[in-house]
Amino acid sequence: EQKLSIEKRSWSRIIHGEVQSALTAAVTRLQQAETLEPYQLEMVKQDLNRAKENLLNPPKPQANFNQTLAEITSTWRSICNIKIDISARAQRAVDQNQDVCIVTNEIIKEAISNAIRHGQAKTVSIKLDRIKDDILEIEISNDGFKPLREQAPGLGSQMLDELTLDWQLTTKKNETILSARVPISKS
Repeated sequence: EQKLSIEKRSWSRIIHGEVQSALTAAVTRLQQAETLEPYQLEMVKQDLNRAKENLLNPPKPQANFNQTLAEITSTWRSICNIKIDISARAQRAVDQNQDVCIVTNEIIKEAISNAIRHGQAKTVSIKLDRIKDDILEIEISNDGFKPLREQAPGLGSQMLDELTLDWQLTTKKNETILSARVPISKS
């Protein structure tokens, strides 16, 4: 049962993270222009191929945080500007602890995808800090303001509940902010 649970969670992350991100990028590109230039159509094809590749050959958990951030930034490049601010202590935590690296990447992917999909964000700012030795603080803000409303928790909320000590989503001055605290275990 435990092995099945782990496999389900892994597939859920792939579908909700990697595949959904690629499909959202494709749909957003298609909706941006009335007629697509050949290069835009090629980018849509690349997005769809990335979704297909992730379904056929699920990615292994990646331990290279900076490489993954570069891939995330590249994925959304023509849709959204992503700014990243990582303290030296936070960088060491994600570099030295594969679990923290994977969890932080999942949270960042979810936040960016939601900012673009739900709020039509054009800018996302990611701030990682490590005030305490055993906690990574994540703050992801975006200009895709959409008033929060009561709704049933989705897969993203469930993922945040499982991966963080606590998290909250707030809005202020035309900005949406996700704050989360991730435990740093000794590896």
